[in-house]
Parts: sequence; structure tokens; C-alpha cells
Amino acid sequence: METRSEICQEVDELHHGNRLEASKTIDMKTVITVAGDSNLRIWDRTKSKQPTNESADNNLSQKIGRIYRLWSLEPTRYMFVEGTATSESSDVLFGVYDCITDKFIKIRRMNVITYSSNVHQIDATRVLVKLNRKLFVINLNTMDIETKLQGFTCKDSSYFKYTPRNQLICHTKADKNLKIYDLSTGKVVCVLKAGQTMNLESFVVNSTGKVACASSDKGPLILYDLVDQEVMYTIPSKPDYHERVGLYKWINAEGTRLIFSTRDNLPYMTEGVRVDHLVVWDIQNKKELFRMYDSVYQQKYEALKNMDDTSVAELRQLDDRRMITLNRDKILRVYDLDTGKLLHRLEGGHSTSLKLHEKSPYILTCEEDCIRLWDKTTYKQVATFSLDKTIENLLWSGCGRFFYTTSSNPAKVLRWKIHYGHKEVSDISFDEDSQSIFSSKAEFEPLEIEIPEDVKFPTEEGDPDDDVEVPSDDEDDDDGDD
Repeated sequence: METRSEICQEVDELHHGNRLEASKTIDMKTVITVAGDSNLRIWDRTKSKQPTNESADNNLSQKIGRIYRLWSLEPTRYMFVEGTATSESSDVLFGVYDCITDKFIKIRRMNVITYSSNVHQIDATRVLVKLNRKLFVINLNTMDIETKLQGFTCKDSSYFKYTPRNQLICHTKADKNLKIYDLSTGKVVCVLKAGQTMNLESFVVNSTGKVACASSDKGPLILYDLVDQEVMYTIPSKPDYHERVGLYKWINAEGTRLIFSTRDNLPYMTEGVRVDHLVVWDIQNKKELFRMYDSVYQQKYEALKNMDDTSVAELRQLDDRRMITLNRDKILRVYDLDTGKLLHRLEGGHSTSLKLHEKSPYILTCEEDCIRLWDKTTYKQVATFSLDKTIENLLWSGCGRFFYTTSSNPAKVLRWKIHYGHKEVSDISFDEDSQSIFSSKAEFEPLEIEIPEDVKFPTEEGDPDDDVEVPSDDEDDDDGDD
């Protein structure tokens, strides 16, 4: 007699990234399903499933369960990857991924307390990262530290910016000012002090590396001349600007125009309803030129009394004449940089991420499990693709002719080729016959970073960064318990 467990033995699984809403089949060979993402899926159960694991002699991919971030390298066949062994673990793994062989060719665990959320490639085999409050140059061939930069960085921020002048800009260790490194020596060139008492939340540097702008949560905005290494002037938050001043910022290549966000009332809107919108500022003449916002849709949302609004969530330069924003209502908006006029709304999706590449004719967006491609000139949506797994990372290749997505368990990198009514576009240097620049050794012992955990306020002899760190409330409480 057959038992219930024998009768109900599982023979197949049709995995959905969202909750399954309905399914239908007639012959158990073709299955139609609808999930919580409203996508209709047709499954062919007669096709054999492709194995996803690598062979036993090359199983580096199995050691990374989740990819948190990745950066395209030059040559474009390689990417630098930061991840963990599993989705739940807190260990840090750095790796090099070969997009031709679709395999990790280097991997190393980093025994660190805090690690980088930003990476700069110095040359073909070296990158700059932040580990335990210090900046390091890592050799990707040996997966080892090659150089330590002078001093320490801010505890709470991993952001730094490389400039074409071979300099690196980052927060001081107490997060009150900015400092400039000369990458040829690894030394701090100067500390840019503005005299403010509040911590700097973020900063931007223009593409030529000559002008920077930093902001704190309640202002002011601080403009810096990076050539003369001095503070230019500050833009006070009040009375003209109120909340979240400078959360999103951009400076043009010439260093003459600044765009920053502020949370404030829009003209003709209900008093007290504040929206994150953009202010365009003349840097040379120290005055506001105009603002950029969508009053039509904001009025519509207020009339409908729904939760949507047009607050800016991302700000990017589309080209020399246009800026593009991703907004809280998941709509992309394109503005004329010279006049502030709203040129177009890109509707039809629920975009949560916006990616641009100067060499590509397309705008790339994604939501939880859907990728969309938009034409930069016509603003039309030219392609869309839904995946069965959540998209965790979206990245253009260095050449702008491919893009990549990642998923987890096991960690998987997908490379997408772009087609649109023309011959396939491919990278001529992206060649299977191209010779690898890396040695054969792939896996290394964990790397220990020699910075004691109990040093809360580190100092280094000769470091000009003399910002005084103030203990947080949590650190005061910890000291009091001893």
C-alpha cells in the first residue's frame, strides 16, 4: 500500500520571485502561472534544466552567495565584486569576475570591521578601497594590500571621489571637513576647513576636478576651489531654503553652475506641503537662477490626496543640455539645463534605479524584477524584460555596450547584449581570444587588516587631518559600562 508521502513526492519546482496568484495546466507539460508581479509566465516542463553549479575543479562562484556591489574594470571583460558567503553572513569577500568565462577568477575574504561601498580603479590590476577607516591600494593579482594611504577616514562614510588631476577627495576623520590626497604619493595634500560645526553629509566634485560642493542635513552648502585649495563661500539654508538642503547635488564641468535639492513649498501649492525639488545656482555671481519641478503632477497628487509626490530621489546629467531625475512617484523627468523647463516625463514603469553611460544611446532603469531601456533622444521605452529573481545590482560595462545584473544563492552575474532594430552591438575588445592579465592563483587565505578594533579615535604621526572626533552617545554609554 502506498503511503501519502510516496504519493506526494516532489518531482519539479517552478520558482517564482513573487507570491504565486494562479496556475493552469492541461497536460502537465505546459504550465501557465500568474504571480504577484502581474507577469504571465508560460513554462515548458519538457525542457531539461541547465545545471547552475560549476564543476568541482572551479567552484569559486559557490563561495559567494550574495553580491552586494560590483564595479566594471578596464579591460571590460573583468569586474571587481564585493559580496558575502551567504545572504545571511556578515563576512566580506572581494573577488574578480571574468565576464568571458562567466567565472570568478580571484577571491579573498577580508577580516575587517567596516569596508568600502566605493571603489576606484587605478590601473588594470589595482583598485583603491576603504577598509577599517583607512584607504588601501589592493593588487588584484595577489589580492593583497600594496599601499596604505596616510591617515584615517570618516567612520560613517565610505564615499570618496577621484579627480582627473590624480587626486582623491574624501571626508576628514571627524566628518567636519574635506581633505585632498595626492595619489602619486599617498599623502594628504591639504584639509579644506570651512569652520562649520555640523558633520558633512555628502559632497560632489565636478568632472574636471576643480570645484566641489559639500552639505550637511540642515545646511549650509559649502563650495570649494580644489585648484587653489580653499573654501570659496557658503550658501546658507535659511531663509531661502529649508529642509534637506543639498541632499542631491551636481556641478557642471566648467564649475560655473550648481544644482542642489531643497525640501520646500512649490509656488501655487498648499502651504506646508513640502517637496524635494531642484535649485539652479550661478556659482560666479552667487545667486539663484531658477528652480526645476513638476507643478502639474504635484497638483494632481494633492487633488487626489494620495501618497505620491514629485520629490527628487536621484539626479543625473543626461548630456550637456539636459538633466534627468528619478522621483518618488517612480517617474523619470528630463529638464532643460539652460531654462529649467520640464521637457518630458518617462512613464510606464515603477523605476527604483537609474543608470546612465555617456557612450550609450539608452537610459537603463530597473525595478524589483524588471529591466527597462529608454531612448535618450525620443524618450520612448524600447525594451523591457522581466526576470524570475529580484535584481540586486544593475551596472553598465565600461564600454557602454553591455550591461550586467546580479542575483543570489548562488551568486550569478548576467551579461546583457543590446539590440534595437540594427546589427548587434558588441565590444570589439571583448574577445574570447583575448589573453587574461591575471595569474592562475585564484583563492587566498583570509586577509587580516592590522587596525585594532578598540581604537575609536585613531591618529597617525605626520597626518595633517587634525579634526577632533566627538564620542557618540552610544560610545559614551559603552565607556560608562566598563
